[in-house]
Order: sequence, then C-alpha cells, then structure tokens
Amino acid sequence: MAIRVALAAALLAACGSPPPLPDAGPQAQLFAQWNPRACRGPYRVVIDLEDSAGAPLDGHAPCPAGGAMLDVPHWGIYRGRVFADTHDQDHPQTDVRLEIDEPVVYWMIDTP
Repeated sequence: MAIRVALAAALLAACGSPPPLPDAGPQAQLFAQWNPRACRGPYRVVIDLEDSAGAPLDGHAPCPAGGAMLDVPHWGIYRGRVFADTHDQDHPQTDVRLEIDEPVVYWMIDTP
C-alpha cells in the first residue's frame, strides 16, 4: 500500500503543476434598454457601473439604438450612473444600483 501511495505521489510530482484554467468569461449578460423615441438628438447613452470592489463595468450605445448589451464578469451588486454623452450640452446623470443575480438580466432605464 505504501508503495502505491509513493508511486502516485511521484507521478503527480513528475507532472508538475496543472496548467492555469482559462478565463471563464462573463457570468451574466446585461441588456440595458431605453425608449429610443425619447432621444433628443444624436448622442450616446453611457452606462458607467462598478462592483463593490471597484471593478468597472461600462458600456455605451447611440441613443436611437434603444439599448446596449454588457458582459458582466460576476454576479453581485453594481452601482454607478447613466447619462447622455453630448459634447455641446450638459445632461444630468442618474445614479443607479443594480443587482445581477441571473445569467441574463433585462434592465429598463429612463432615456437620458
């Protein structure tokens, strides 16, 4: 029995450490949606979030597109802001809190 254990330990040591696991990719997808008919011109809607550790999650899309998809690296609570990115006007931002707890999350936001 001791010989088998020693042989198994020797085989494991000879193989070295296992290769690193590949990146698992996003754990969820966030589909942010807004009313494209409420857009007041050609601007981008910016979604700027971060998790509790401060890791960023952001994306943007033209307002007339009516939505944007973001790959979410892990489930959790995200906080941040949504705003219209226009170069000539200053639009207010909306502070948001979002809980990602499913593989696919649909999020309806007010058109900025």
